[in-house]
Amino acid sequence: MATLYRKYRPEHWSDVSGQTHIVTTLTNAISGNLLAHAYLFTGPRGTGKTTVARLLAKSINCTDRRDAKEPCDNCDNCRAFAEGRAFDIIEIDGASNNGVENIRELRETVKLPPTLGAKKIYIIDEVHMLSGGAWNALLKTLEEPPSHVIFILATTELHKIPATISSRCQRFDFSRFPTATIIEKLSRIAASEGVTVDDDALEMIALTAEGGMRDGESLLSQVIALEDKHITGSEAATILGITERKTVFDFVAALGAHDLDAAVITLESLAQKSIDFRSFSGTLTHFLREILFYKLGDTSRKTLVAPTSLEERATFETLSAQFSFAELARLMELVHHARTEIRHAVLQQIPLEIAALAFLFPEDAATPPVSTTTPRPASTPSIHSTPKNTPLSPQETKKPTLQHSQESKTLPPKNAENVSTLVTQEISTPKNTGDTHNQASDKEEKSTPLTLPIIQSKWSAFLEEIKRRNASLSLSLSGSTPQLSEQGAISIVVRHSFHKERLEKPGSRLTIEEALATIFGTPARLTVSVVHEEPVADPLLDSALTILGGKVVG
Repeated sequence: MATLYRKYRPEHWSDVSGQTHIVTTLTNAISGNLLAHAYLFTGPRGTGKTTVARLLAKSINCTDRRDAKEPCDNCDNCRAFAEGRAFDIIEIDGASNNGVENIRELRETVKLPPTLGAKKIYIIDEVHMLSGGAWNALLKTLEEPPSHVIFILATTELHKIPATISSRCQRFDFSRFPTATIIEKLSRIAASEGVTVDDDALEMIALTAEGGMRDGESLLSQVIALEDKHITGSEAATILGITERKTVFDFVAALGAHDLDAAVITLESLAQKSIDFRSFSGTLTHFLREILFYKLGDTSRKTLVAPTSLEERATFETLSAQFSFAELARLMELVHHARTEIRHAVLQQIPLEIAALAFLFPEDAATPPVSTTTPRPASTPSIHSTPKNTPLSPQETKKPTLQHSQESKTLPPKNAENVSTLVTQEISTPKNTGDTHNQASDKEEKSTPLTLPIIQSKWSAFLEEIKRRNASLSLSLSGSTPQLSEQGAISIVVRHSFHKERLEKPGSRLTIEEALATIFGTPARLTVSVVHEEPVADPLLDSALTILGGKVVG
């Protein structure tokens, strides 16, 4: 069986799902003969960039367009395109043809006129992979191409496209497909393939695709490969390694009923099935979002919620009544935090178990759940371990305050009750005249000043960072040594004055200071000085001077 996303790739503008604004603009340009010389298609993967580029190229060269925009599929150019022998439409993979020599070859071919069609069209996919030299080689051609040439550039990373390139193109931003749109097309494809797929299976596939139509079609192809004429949600979940909707319902219902035992058992059952918890947490986030929409009212359900069965709608209605808006916000935040921790956790379910604990028992957690990858030092006392009526020495008072400030920077926000509890505890702690001095000492302990031994120990790492940022600049730093001035600035000692001049240029100074901040973790001021060393005797140099006559100067 052919790959579904290739088999069902749109051949006409009417077949294109979504991206209505792009389709309308391009078809009007075709019918009105208002074509640009260069287009830039950008957007997430699987949103139709290459498909639209191919369809645009096919429509431009069609000699008998229907309604002045739709390709006819009967002319010589359309048949050549369908058979893969359209020499006037050149598709280039920017990832594997990203060198200067590739672009120079392209510049030579653009001079040749088209063979059959009216235009010669170059489609460059993954164009952000081009090297800097390749961009420079392409710039002039892209700015003033021959009248018979059109460029279509496609990328998933717009930020990597030079402004000099994007400014010379008509830019079109492709958006992710709504879940309902993906479900609708997958349903049509399944019907065409003679396969019945349950609604919950289609929704699981659509949610897993995360807005990418191609991803959804690929997942459906994997499910259909089961060679079963009726695909259930359970079968789809097993094949794709994703979570059944019922399991997500059960977990959320357990949290809504404040049943920690049921929530933990649900997570453990998923672990036994080797379910990817990052995928589960993503699906869980979608469900919590849908619960939010159900709480917002009928208008939100109609416009924002994916179509579901009557049974699932009743379940969503029940769950939405179990959570307040504040609880939903806190739970969504905890799940989002857990998702970022899962990939580094010893057991994938632990971050979600911590999230469940923090949600169900906020009064027992003076601090939110900490990262599973950065364990807290055992020697640091907890705020709650301090008796309320026990006076503390200045040294003992300092430690809980320091711990609270460190945890508050890295953990999710607490609810209002927890914040008020902490404030009350801190107010009730006796203070004395030495508190100001102790707090100042805390700041000094938290910020480690730069010392010459620290700088010397990390100097090789700094040189590697400079080499990564600017290879030519690293040559000027070769053989340099660091010093620390009385004012706290890092002084780089070089051997020659021209090295000093090179390093003190504004661009070089900026690169060096950024690298210093990266390696040493603190902004660093830079000074450059020169040390004059006696030249080392070199027999080869002495022989050359004897033969040629001369001397070493400078």
